[in-house]
Amino acid sequence: MGVITITVNSKEYSIDTVMMPYFDSNSSSNHNIEHFDVAFRCVCEGFHIAFETFRSDLTNYPGLCTTLKLLEVDVLGGIALPEIIEHSRKFGFDDDEEKIICTNLAEDWVFKFLYMHHLGLLLSKDRQRIFNAVTYIIEHRYLYNHYTRSVIRETYKMMNPTKNQLGRINKWPVYDSDGEPLPPVPPRDDPNDYDDWDDSESEAYFRTWGTYC
Repeated sequence: MGVITITVNSKEYSIDTVMMPYFDSNSSSNHNIEHFDVAFRCVCEGFHIAFETFRSDLTNYPGLCTTLKLLEVDVLGGIALPEIIEHSRKFGFDDDEEKIICTNLAEDWVFKFLYMHHLGLLLSKDRQRIFNAVTYIIEHRYLYNHYTRSVIRETYKMMNPTKNQLGRINKWPVYDSDGEPLPPVPPRDDPNDYDDWDDSESEAYFRTWGTYC
């Protein structure tokens, strides 16, 4: 294992095979891999890149998740759904600079939830936990970007929610009647929504994801 140079979709990349073990045994001269450019950025910068790239277009996320699995990227890191949900909810901030960091971190964890869905890893016994996580995400406009909330909201609608669950989801639209994102609610309106910002969390995160590319 180590850093190797690989051509994917006619573009050359320097890839650490620790992060993409697929290339340890597949180091041929050229590869054609769907959404590889986005997968590469996700590994280098964090999984929130998927939301920034694809926005509200649901059609690209399944292919990206399949590519990440093909590349043997350790998206979940051995963490189960309850921990993923807990981490996605723990970020608070006091100013715009911290908000960008917090949103990116929170959306990295939200992508793990989406990844589990597209790979069929969510279990029926977790239906209530999934519903609670989805409602939290779409209700918190100050933390999650509108396109991220839209993706989670519309994806959940395809998970066969109950009539009551769907009614609750529909109470929290992402866009107004003109198709514009609804404005965020100031975060300090509900100080109990999140824990105080923990610098050690961001430092650990960037040690993990910021050093391989």
